[in-house]
Amino acid sequence: MTTDEQPADTPRDDVPRSWTAWLALAVPPAATLGWCLTEDRIGVRDSHEGRMWLAGVAVLWVGVWWFLRRRPSTPREKSAWPSARRWLHAVLVASCVYGAFNYFWFDKRVISTAGDYNDVTYYYLNSKYFEELGYYRLYEAMLIADDEGAGRFRRVRQYRDLVGYEKFFPRRDALARADEVKRRFTDERWAGFVHDVTWLTSQNRRAKWDYFFHDHGYNPPPSWTLVGGTFARLCPVEHVKWITMIDFGLVVIAMLCIGWAFGFEALLFSLLWFLVTFSGRWPVLGQSLLRFDWVSALVVAVCMLKKGRHGWAGALLTYSALNRVFPAVFGFPYVVWMVRDAWRRRGRGEPWLTLEHKRFLVGVGISLALFGGGALVTVGPEAFVQSAENLSMHGGPDSYSSHRVGLGDALVYRGETGGPEGGINTKIEMLWSMHTALRVLGVISILLIALYVWRTRREVWSLIWLGIYPLFVMTTPQINYYNLRLLLILLHVGDRGPRRGLHAGMLALLFLIEVVTQGVMVGRASRYVVTTTTSLGLCLYLLLMLVWLVAEVWPRKTTPADGD
Repeated sequence: MTTDEQPADTPRDDVPRSWTAWLALAVPPAATLGWCLTEDRIGVRDSHEGRMWLAGVAVLWVGVWWFLRRRPSTPREKSAWPSARRWLHAVLVASCVYGAFNYFWFDKRVISTAGDYNDVTYYYLNSKYFEELGYYRLYEAMLIADDEGAGRFRRVRQYRDLVGYEKFFPRRDALARADEVKRRFTDERWAGFVHDVTWLTSQNRRAKWDYFFHDHGYNPPPSWTLVGGTFARLCPVEHVKWITMIDFGLVVIAMLCIGWAFGFEALLFSLLWFLVTFSGRWPVLGQSLLRFDWVSALVVAVCMLKKGRHGWAGALLTYSALNRVFPAVFGFPYVVWMVRDAWRRRGRGEPWLTLEHKRFLVGVGISLALFGGGALVTVGPEAFVQSAENLSMHGGPDSYSSHRVGLGDALVYRGETGGPEGGINTKIEMLWSMHTALRVLGVISILLIALYVWRTRREVWSLIWLGIYPLFVMTTPQINYYNLRLLLILLHVGDRGPRRGLHAGMLALLFLIEVVTQGVMVGRASRYVVTTTTSLGLCLYLLLMLVWLVAEVWPRKTTPADGD
């Protein structure tokens, strides 16, 4: 029996179907909903405190879940187990309902608006007018348009040069280039651009526009521009909230797919983790334009692999990679698994590619043609070159900030309780000094992944998460990208093998990392310390998982009693 097969007497986690079970599921959410509707709006810090306590409660639910997953040993336990599992489902549902309201600060305005509109301004404007703006002209065009319109940027003194990011230009330089910038627009398009800038800035009159023009601008790959720009062109700016809610729908679909592929308990634990993680602090779901499409596609791809739908998995993995680039690393375990399988089949004289391999490759090809090819036709090859240049800058130590998570972030930490000692530039210098070593370590992690996949007998869906190792070691993405840890939740809840205690322990550790991270935030530590707490927690988690992986495939002597 492989590690992924489920013993016949292992309790299932399907949705209970008796009326008492549905009552147990319905009453706590209804009571919680009624209580929530009487609450006043809470602050951001209060929301983090709620997440901290909820993550702590989740650790308790993980313990109960692990206890109920073991085999009942007495007639009394056998009769009590179904009822106990229904009550576990009920408290998990109630926790998720509370977590959802807490996530949105008990404030309907957080759901009904696009927040501060800064992120929407980047993604809506630049994707809609990418033909005229490219990657480098957003700031200049916005300053010129505002000068002709509402004049809300007149206190902005300088803006960042988006070519290389190193220089800053005075506002007057942008205004002096007005004729050059406007020549790229038709009169109709320029009038539309001025209108859109005026409306977006009117929604957030208290915005810190100096910071806005010091940021790094618009950087999604061309394939994202194809998708996001299409929605932006179809949706008038006054109704931009409608397209920011696409993310909401995508996350709901991802959660439903988790329930379909892994069961009700996996859905509840995944949703609960999503609602408590600090990675979800920004952007808030429903307040940005297609910021969650890549993670939804990645999660659903794993669900498709679990259900044997390899064509869909290939298409979704490719979409995720095209729209955020770094998710491509999660396709590496599948490639190794496919090559290993082809090699073994070749040795037996069988066709190299199975039907599932072919379907996966067809899915990859369809996504490449639709989104990669479509972007090549619509925005041109130059956009791909510029995007690659931006990516090289964002992937290096120079892009490091207090919002980043990775091994490098953990290694440069010196026990600060406030901001980074010596400033961010000091940390960047430290990262450069260890840059080569981290790259080498990342390559080693890739080789170890290949070795593990080649030797293991696990199903391919349970291998995709391994891509987190090179990502964590070689790069320091923003903490919001670590929503990808949903893959780890699926691994621990979805595995039906004999190591259920280990999976429960690691699942509890993921929630404990959030308890500590949110606790540091509530304690008013700097953002640098908060995100570094996540980096340190992930170091511990990934190290423990590495020990488990090595032990699982390390050669050992077997006896006839061990079986195959």
